[in-house]
Amino acid sequence: MVSFIVNLTLIFCIIIILFFKIKTHYHTFYPIFKKGLIALIIVHFSMFLFHWYWSLNNGVDVKVFFYAAKNSSNWFEFLFTGTPFMSFLIFPFVKAQISYFTLFFLFSSISFIGFLYYLNFLNTHYNLINKSVVYGTLIFLLIPSFHFWTAAISKEAILFYLLTFLLFQIQNKTIQYFKLLLPLVLILMIRPYLFYILIVSFILKVLFNKKEVTKRKITLILVCTLIVIGSFPLFLDFLKVDNFTEIFSTFEKIDLYASKSNTSVSLQNTTYLERLVFVLIKPFFYNATTFFKFIISVENSFIIIFFYYLLKGCKKNIKDVIYPLGVSVLLILFYSTYMYNLGLASRMRIMFYPYLLYGLVKVQIIKLKLLYLLKRCREVFK
Repeated sequence: MVSFIVNLTLIFCIIIILFFKIKTHYHTFYPIFKKGLIALIIVHFSMFLFHWYWSLNNGVDVKVFFYAAKNSSNWFEFLFTGTPFMSFLIFPFVKAQISYFTLFFLFSSISFIGFLYYLNFLNTHYNLINKSVVYGTLIFLLIPSFHFWTAAISKEAILFYLLTFLLFQIQNKTIQYFKLLLPLVLILMIRPYLFYILIVSFILKVLFNKKEVTKRKITLILVCTLIVIGSFPLFLDFLKVDNFTEIFSTFEKIDLYASKSNTSVSLQNTTYLERLVFVLIKPFFYNATTFFKFIISVENSFIIIFFYYLLKGCKKNIKDVIYPLGVSVLLILFYSTYMYNLGLASRMRIMFYPYLLYGLVKVQIIKLKLLYLLKRCREVFK
């Protein structure tokens, strides 16, 4: 009875928070984004229910996180990078008798707020975005596999929200650095390599920022460098190696592990460029052997067409979005070194495609702003 009341109370609190957050945005949205928001709610929380039900018999990672916490009495045994840290995060909830279903709903709600950030970004710049880009972006945000991976007790759910939060904080004209601390620490503990890629991309942003004072640039770069060096032992812990030279031996272990999967990609028998294609757009229709793979192949076809359309208009102003594009490119290059499974490739796309989308759409916005200012200048000086 106590467990039922605790779970019902938490679910009620989550619904109330979501309701007011959605209501606030809904009243400020243009009609097209109001429809997009309703579609987003339906798709995301339908995927939450589907993934929860599917995971009862098929889920692996989500069960590992949950039952490891449930069967343990020591919270701090999970204070390590990677998978154990997910159990560390949910440990207090599990011990408070929060159910598997309720935790699924909590994580799904957190990731939903991430999608809401992107929708709000589109709405804010609606008058500066080509309408075909608006429709394409709305379809992109409704891609089922993105919601499948984020509407669960998963690393992707937490990381998607944290990455989105960091993106909009760092792209602000004035960065409030204290707000970046907790998200970065969480990312470091969940996926250290992602933390390093974010730091490197931020350094690139600082270097390319002409408005930043040189002394401040040097200070920021030195601080970032010290953070990377100081946190490197956590990266080695994540890889489960004792020193840098052992990192390369992990590829053999990955290849052996991958060979047990029916969607495996051999690291030894594929080139880097082949794995790059796997990361970006595989599977295609011809190698979609299941219904789920066929759905993903349809998604991939849309992504190829849409991003090609966006890239055509992005020849200038790249320096203004160096952070999101830097993160996207570095992640793509990194994942291509070890991508051993088509399912993993589909899951990892939620880490870089939204950033890439933001970067390319933002370039379109900057371009239209410049054209609008040029037009106004001509009218004034006529």
